[in-house]
Amino acid sequence: LGSIEKDVQSVGKNVAQGFIKGMKSKEKDMNKTAKELAKQAVKAMKKELKIHSPSRVSAGIAKYFGEGWINQLKSMYKDSRDAVDGMISLPKLSTPQLSFAGAGTMSLNDSYDYNRNEKISLTATFNVDGKEFARHQAEYNRSELNKLDKINTRLGR
Repeated sequence: LGSIEKDVQSVGKNVAQGFIKGMKSKEKDMNKTAKELAKQAVKAMKKELKIHSPSRVSAGIAKYFGEGWINQLKSMYKDSRDAVDGMISLPKLSTPQLSFAGAGTMSLNDSYDYNRNEKISLTATFNVDGKEFARHQAEYNRSELNKLDKINTRLGR
């Protein structure tokens, strides 16, 4: 029995050495196949993600993802501006009434422009998870606000 055991061990060692020698002899072919598989994986990923340009694999994929995100944000600019404009309503400023001791209530002179066409600047900031995501700023003067007020009144806003 001892001789059979030694023969089986010898056969096992020879099989292992033969396997290793065979793998080493095909090293170039295995590397070539691995590279081809990697290229095919990248090609399939680009096709699925609809990327049609040469790139440095991950960097290229990230770049086109970022550009797509930016393009989508830009396409939403008008909608976001309209949403902000719809959220803001400006108070109507009226000419104040003055009262003097012993004289009663008086009105200001209607022929004088007390507003001096001042500029009003409005800024709306949108935060997501505590970080500024978008900002919209608009500057108006009194005559522009009066025009907007007339338009809103006609539209029933």
